[in-house]
Amino acid sequence: MENGLEAVGQTDPWSTPPILIGEDCRLSTPRAQKCSPLYETSIHMERRIKAQGDLDGACFLYTLVNAVSCLRGRAISAGGWQRLVGAIYDPRDFLNGDVGTDRIDQYPDLIAKVIGDYVSLLDRSSTYRVERISDLDHRSILTRRLLSRNSVLIVATQAHWFAVVDVDQDEALTACSVEYLGSPSCYVEEDSTRLQRRYNSRKCVKELVLAYRLSI
Repeated sequence: MENGLEAVGQTDPWSTPPILIGEDCRLSTPRAQKCSPLYETSIHMERRIKAQGDLDGACFLYTLVNAVSCLRGRAISAGGWQRLVGAIYDPRDFLNGDVGTDRIDQYPDLIAKVIGDYVSLLDRSSTYRVERISDLDHRSILTRRLLSRNSVLIVATQAHWFAVVDVDQDEALTACSVEYLGSPSCYVEEDSTRLQRRYNSRKCVKELVLAYRLSI
């Protein structure tokens, strides 16, 4: 089985392009929204005990995990995560409290290479191709050109990374690592109708295209 990963170039005044992963494989990464801290426990009490995600910006790493899981159709193993974490040269590169890739955002080709290296560590049973997408537009998403059974789009917005796994009319269906943290009691996952992929958030495609800085 051969998977591919495609990176989208950047035409935005921000810095990061989208990325696509799949058996062809295309993965696109927009940064859509700020990695938000965990919810407050009640209206009357401010939460003071820190939780995972409060201080780190590991959305880039979790986006890769979710993208590869989507393409494989099964979860990433503990061994795959350990290989990924063990390969990180400097934790500051991906655990920054804001987005996690601020230190290398000005080097989109380097980000695409890092994605290819890290994806191969997460799943050693498949081969992935990574492409930068230099010109992400809503038509390419709505016509499903970038999203197939063999591809996923990874997108970076100004403050967040997430995976676009499918499209429904004018909405992108995404696998977002902060959705659960925002409101656990209301959290829902569903399978998309077209590709039968698990997603937990919907984003307007036109707004997503306006917000992205990098896609692969």
